[in-house]
Amino acid sequence: VRDLTTKERRALTAYADRGEIAIRPIASKRRKIAVFSSSLNAHSVSRVWSPALVALDTKRFELGTFYAGAGDDASTQRWRNGSAHFVSGPRPVTAWIDALRAFAPDVLVFPDIGMDRIVKAVASLRHAPVQVTTWGHPVTSGMTATIDYFLSADACEPADADAHYSEVLVRLPRLGCYLDLPDPVVVRPRDDDGCVRLLCTQSADKLHPRHDALFARILALAPNARIDVLCSTLTANVVDALTARLRAAFARHGVDFDGLCRVYPRLPVAEREVRVRRRLLP
Repeated sequence: VRDLTTKERRALTAYADRGEIAIRPIASKRRKIAVFSSSLNAHSVSRVWSPALVALDTKRFELGTFYAGAGDDASTQRWRNGSAHFVSGPRPVTAWIDALRAFAPDVLVFPDIGMDRIVKAVASLRHAPVQVTTWGHPVTSGMTATIDYFLSADACEPADADAHYSEVLVRLPRLGCYLDLPDPVVVRPRDDDGCVRLLCTQSADKLHPRHDALFARILALAPNARIDVLCSTLTANVVDALTARLRAAFARHGVDFDGLCRVYPRLPVAEREVRVRRRLLP
């Protein structure tokens, strides 16, 4: 019997009135699958996992979705439409615990433990016979008492990956998920200008100043390359600040920022796809 960690003891103390459920066997019936996340809106977590989970065979599975986030958009609506049971809206952790246990899932999926404190609190207790997490937040949960499996991507794991997880590591084929194909678009042909097009699609708050210097060094060594940065923010001053920071870093390396780099704010998904196919040319 393993001793509980400090965090697990705190969780049991904080929600002692909810207690632990008895582990029951999963019967050979239409199984209940629950998904609990704060990222079931226009978020990469939702975009990666909704195609597979919403498409579960309704004759074999009953999907219950529990959305602890704030935004409500087309991605959220997809979960709502594809779920037999859908719960959302702000509520305390105890209310989420009660909602999950009322659904009584056979398998509970946490796509992104570590992204939100409510998700971490709920995941620190047992609500289903089998509880799993995935690489929506790509690190082990460390919750050995409540999270049984980590569904990972075989293509992203080293040979000794099992040693890095407190859960039982399950290596799904390749990336372990699939994305919906975008609608076909007509892209105008362009003449090959001989440039190597580099693309950075990362949130501005995840781009460290060291990345600025790295981009500048790459372009200094590859004068025929160009880089476009889709920094995933709508805030103009953030885009401006990132642009100014990159320009200064490029100048320190003697690289022409304005001629070799462009920074884009967040674009609608359809426009991003078209621009990427056009290699971000006007």
